[in-house]
Amino acid sequence: MKRSRPTVALLCLVQVFLLSQQRVSALGSPDPACTFVEPQTHQRAFSNVRSMFLRLSGSITHKLAAISAFQLAPDQFRFVHLNHLDEARSQINSRIRHVHWQLKSFVETFPDTLQTAHSQGILGLVREKLKKSSHLPCLDIAGSRPDHLPSFEAHRCIRSGPLAQQVDKVNSELTSKILKAFSISGWVQVTKKDGIEVWKRDASDIETGSFPQGVGPKKSGRGKFLCVRAQGIIDANINEVYKLFQTNDYVLEYNSMCQECLDVGWLDPSTKLTWASSKRIGPILPRDFVTRCHYRRLRDGTVVLATMSEPLLCEEFRQGGEYCRMDVTLGGYLLRPIDNGRKTEFSMLSLANPGGVLDSQ
Repeated sequence: MKRSRPTVALLCLVQVFLLSQQRVSALGSPDPACTFVEPQTHQRAFSNVRSMFLRLSGSITHKLAAISAFQLAPDQFRFVHLNHLDEARSQINSRIRHVHWQLKSFVETFPDTLQTAHSQGILGLVREKLKKSSHLPCLDIAGSRPDHLPSFEAHRCIRSGPLAQQVDKVNSELTSKILKAFSISGWVQVTKKDGIEVWKRDASDIETGSFPQGVGPKKSGRGKFLCVRAQGIIDANINEVYKLFQTNDYVLEYNSMCQECLDVGWLDPSTKLTWASSKRIGPILPRDFVTRCHYRRLRDGTVVLATMSEPLLCEEFRQGGEYCRMDVTLGGYLLRPIDNGRKTEFSMLSLANPGGVLDSQ
């Protein structure tokens, strides 16, 4: 099978880095499954990678991106889990794409920048360009980490069943799909009022992930519904806003349609399951849903709350009458600090199947 240049470059980057370890020791590494790369070996590996990429055909910006991605954050790749090479490749590939995009954008706009260099000074313009680029939103999981919540209850962890398997892998894929949905094109603005913008988009081509059997929402019908995205600015520090989403204490205050919201259990310190129900509207039965809620911090400080439905019945919670089960195919919240941390850019995305007579079946 013929591989694309970026794929070949990525595989070479990982392989050269691993194969160039001439002196490897497990001493001092955080896990016996990890290998520790000594500084001298790390530098030799990087030199080999640099030489290899300079010989590759392709755009100069891609070469620079590949080298920069490895050089700017070597500490992230000092410890490599031998069973997680695919994850390492994914992280490196994501970083290469991000740096490549920034370099490509800079190169494309550089001629215009030169035209005004005589009045403002080239150094100042370059500095300003790089400053703006550093404030671009981060929309991939490279360098991200699960955010452990203080409300975690170890005794309520779900230890068996499909949901307890591959928790990290499922969480990473879910977060990745949500960030990708935020970043794709094709959104149509519905309204803009009081500083809040709302967009809609056909959901037929939105990737929702491929999860193990017994994990995640049902797959049918997403093409018959619209995905909705909204964004606004909250005049509060990100930590204050984030607290509202860490527990169920405030849900009924900011979501007028919610009737109940209870914790079902935990999958790990950054992932919990909740059961919630909506209010009845006329003849339409109240909806209930069981949701995986995963909390994660991206490398630029953005907080992500990634959600999707899980196939738990939770009959013990359905004591308030008759409910119709709703399916949250994909849902997410992004909290990003702006204005030197004084304000928070709040974004949300939702793709759901309301079920019942409104179902896609």
